[in-house]
Amino acid sequence: MISRTVVLQQNFRQRVSSGHLINASSWLLIYASLPTALIAALIVGILYYFDPDLLGTITTSYSQKNPEWFPYLIFNPIVESLLLVIVVSTCVKIKLGFVSVIVGAASLSTLHSLQNPYWGITVFFLFLIHSCALFYFFSKNFKRGWAVISLAHSMHNAWILLVLFSIDKILVLQN
Repeated sequence: MISRTVVLQQNFRQRVSSGHLINASSWLLIYASLPTALIAALIVGILYYFDPDLLGTITTSYSQKNPEWFPYLIFNPIVESLLLVIVVSTCVKIKLGFVSVIVGAASLSTLHSLQNPYWGITVFFLFLIHSCALFYFFSKNFKRGWAVISLAHSMHNAWILLVLFSIDKILVLQN
């Protein structure tokens, strides 16, 4: 009898690595964004407990007064995913194995930390899953990996922007 874990891994591999680009990206979004959002919320909650001004830095970091949606939904996901593909594929070529995944996630998390240190912490897990997808599923076709990850990243950013916009509106209503 095949264990439930093996079946779940096979389902993940099949859903994310094959099929239509939108379907694969949507599954990657579900597998990556939901768990990482919970981890990020936990981290932000813990940090907020120690630093109450944190919420202001998070909601203002996406330009709430005049949101620039294009960079967050189109440009950034494409460029960041391309950087992730370059880092992971370079690490794979020099035979670093699974370290490629860690290096990819750490590299992009560090870049996010330049904008806001808290973002670097919260996005590490998302980039870890995206790096795993590249390493395991798209090592033969990095172009498809880039497309799937870019689209999943864009969808992730879209719902994060909606959450941040909602938090901002709730804070405005409370004041």
